Amino acid sequence: MDLTQTVEQLVRELLRSMPKADKPSPQVLYILNDSRAADLYLDHFVTLKQAGVAHDLLLLDSEASGWIGTQCIECTGAGKCIAMDEFAPAPIELPQRYAAIVVPELDLDQASRIVHGLKGTVVSELVHAALLISKPVFIPSDGSGISRANRRTLQVTALPSGYDKRYRAKLRELQEIGVHLAYFSQLAERIIAALLPEQTVDSPLEQKSGSAVFEGRLLTASEATRLLSHRKGRVVSVARGTLISPLARDVLREHKAELRIVDEVKNDVSR
Repeated sequence: MDLTQTVEQLVRELLRSMPKADKPSPQVLYILNDSRAADLYLDHFVTLKQAGVAHDLLLLDSEASGWIGTQCIECTGAGKCIAMDEFAPAPIELPQRYAAIVVPELDLDQASRIVHGLKGTVVSELVHAALLISKPVFIPSDGSGISRANRRTLQVTALPSGYDKRYRAKLRELQEIGVHLAYFSQLAERIIAALLPEQTVDSPLEQKSGSAVFEGRLLTASEATRLLSHRKGRVVSVARGTLISPLARDVLREHKAELRIVDEVKNDVSR
């Protein structure tokens, strides 16, 4: 064996003996409008951590403090708060650093801004940028539509009927432009399902019926593809009255999937 073959064999053995680098964990950004709200999402953070998903918090205690123009937003570490100072990049750059953006509390004003592509707040800027670069954005479908500041100041917990209908309509429009909606209690599981589909745990209804369950108001082609991409079965269950787009029906036909209408899945977005 000549020297070249000997060196090659030693290098191969050395490479085989080296520990494989761990795949970096996906990281999501939670946007909270109140620094005191973080404790409400402790269960979310624990569920994400157990699945191997890291998170950061962006705390905006008021609309004014959140919009700082050309100043910066910088991360202080995994699971820590995001601090604002004059040395960080602009808010629009943040979605590039994260696997997903989460807005667990969205009011009617912010929802309207996002739907119509209006900027001027950190929330609308971040969501708009995330959607432009195809990063998933997650929003609860059963939120009140009132900001925490308004609830505290005006002592109200629900929008009037007219405004509530507008808010539910905006949620449907958000879903149409690519935002992922889920019940607040299932938000962490939906994030894990999107970022780590191999670790997805079926809900009780999925375990019982063996089908993928869609809980939104409008089943789009992208949602149908997502539901079928990590499922062994070929059944998609939707609530009675759910709208199914023609492209979504095409996806179901291409996958030879059965569309099952059930009464057990409630739909808060349509109320």
